[in-house]
Order: sequence, then structure tokens, then C-alpha cells
Amino acid sequence: MKIERLLISLILIALLSLTGAAQSKRPPSKKGSLTPSEGDYPAAGFCPEAGGRWVSAQITSIASKDSDGIPMPRCVQVTKRQRLKIINRAGVPIRVTLGPITIRIRPGAEGVFNKPFGSYLAPGVHVVRVSGGHTGPALWLQDK
Repeated sequence: MKIERLLISLILIALLSLTGAAQSKRPPSKKGSLTPSEGDYPAAGFCPEAGGRWVSAQITSIASKDSDGIPMPRCVQVTKRQRLKIINRAGVPIRVTLGPITIRIRPGAEGVFNKPFGSYLAPGVHVVRVSGGHTGPALWLQDK
């Protein structure tokens, strides 16, 4: 009789843990909602620090036949409080993604990621993605 109760209790505990009913119901931490980095260190050998509130980058081409497609700058160190401004010099509309945010930028226009990097990106290297599978600058978010 005692063994039966023990077995039933163990089965119920196992079922509850499998369904998630026994897990904590507290909301995920703010840090858990940050986009993870793609690496700890950038591939570019030179990655200078950016000053000021806004970090600016230019996308000059998204067609490999027009240029080498290297963004300016290729890599930049940023802080949690800074924000990103992208200038579209590619001559065509582009879609730019950083972490969970995507913006569209007309030719010759500027687009901004108005939230501070630290509010949606974890420390480490994050690569800006541009329409058609192209890459923009690497942002090396410092943990300071």
C-alpha cells in the first residue's frame, strides 16, 4: 500500500514536471530577452570605439558588381547607451535588421534604430543585416 502511494506520487511529480506545471511562473528576466551575440570578438582586425550618442554607418552598395560591398565602417565598438543611424548610399531601397528590429530606408535617406543597444542586444558582436543576405557593419557591444 505504501509502495503504491509512493509510485503514484513519483508518477504525478514526473508528469507535472513534463507538462511544465511544476515550473516557476515568474516572467523571464530582462537579460533573457536580449538578442544573443554572434561572437565575443569581431572578425575585422581593426574595430575602433565610437563616440557620441549616435553611431553612424553607410551602406554604399548591395550589388557585388558595383563595389566590394564593405560597409563604412566595417566594425565599430559601441556601448549600451548608444544608438544606430544607417545612411543608404546604395541607390536602391534597403531593409536593415539588427537583432529583433528591422527598418526600411529609401535611397539617399537615413534610418535610425532609436532604442539604445543595451535594451535589445547582449554584449558581444552583432552584425547588421541588409536586404538580400548582405551584411552591414559589425557592432561590438561592450559590457560597460
